[in-house]
Amino acid sequence: MFGTSATAAAAAASATTHPLAWPAPTFSYDVHVYFDHTSPKDVESATQLRERIIKEFGHFEDLRVFQMHKKPLGEWVLELAGAGGPHPTGMFECDFRDPQIFGHIVPWLQIHHGSHSVLVHPRTGFPLREHTENAIWMGEKQALVMKYLPETDGQQH
Repeated sequence: MFGTSATAAAAAASATTHPLAWPAPTFSYDVHVYFDHTSPKDVESATQLRERIIKEFGHFEDLRVFQMHKKPLGEWVLELAGAGGPHPTGMFECDFRDPQIFGHIVPWLQIHHGSHSVLVHPRTGFPLREHTENAIWMGEKQALVMKYLPETDGQQH
């Protein structure tokens, strides 16, 4: 119980606002939704979740929902693009730079991720730290392939 009505009003106001900027050095967030790429049922479930995300949050101009990767991002990406990925199973990714989106999509995913593991992490320019000590997991934590995560991405943000 709040002691004064002014305190209660301040608490209510802060509960309905979202930050306008990320704390440094964060410049955006990634959300990875994992699925068993060998299971047609799990691929279909992930496809439906991806479609629901687009339906629920597609109005956010800054939200990008990427294609389904129906096999792990690792060696084959390394061969094609010169850079692999740490993702051990099928997945799709969302990213956003607008902090207000975080307050909408992350709580929604906590309720609606179903059987899928979800990794939420900041983008700071330090990929290893982003995917490990700064990571938030929903569902079962996945064993990422750490050899694809450099200490720094080598870019100025």
